[in-house]
Amino acid sequence: MVITLYLFLCWLVFGILFALSRKMPHKHLAFVFVFINFVNTNISYLLADPLKFYKMPPVPAHYVSFSLYQSLVIPSLMVIFVYAYFHYPSLRHKAAVILISLCTFVSFDLTSRYLNLFLYDGIWLRYSCTA
Repeated sequence: MVITLYLFLCWLVFGILFALSRKMPHKHLAFVFVFINFVNTNISYLLADPLKFYKMPPVPAHYVSFSLYQSLVIPSLMVIFVYAYFHYPSLRHKAAVILISLCTFVSFDLTSRYLNLFLYDGIWLRYSCTA
């Protein structure tokens, strides 16, 4: 079920990106996508391996879903929100885009935690339990 959900999210987000690609230059969309993908992938592996902030569950389906989530869903959503931010000229619309993007990312993070795509077993949990 986890892989099905994240594959659906990938198709949904890329469908939206395909519709947006007709309105915005491909180079801009590609640059934002590749940059966010690079940063997101490196930060998540940096937090997981050497710093041990979270760990991957041993279930292969969860690892594949986490890879889809970090490599495709998050960068695609960032591209959509960057496009929406620059598309609307008024300050009220820009604030609404930022608020919607924050709520979307928090809801995706909570869903990923609920589905156990990654398990928080890091430094902050060790120190908060001993205090």
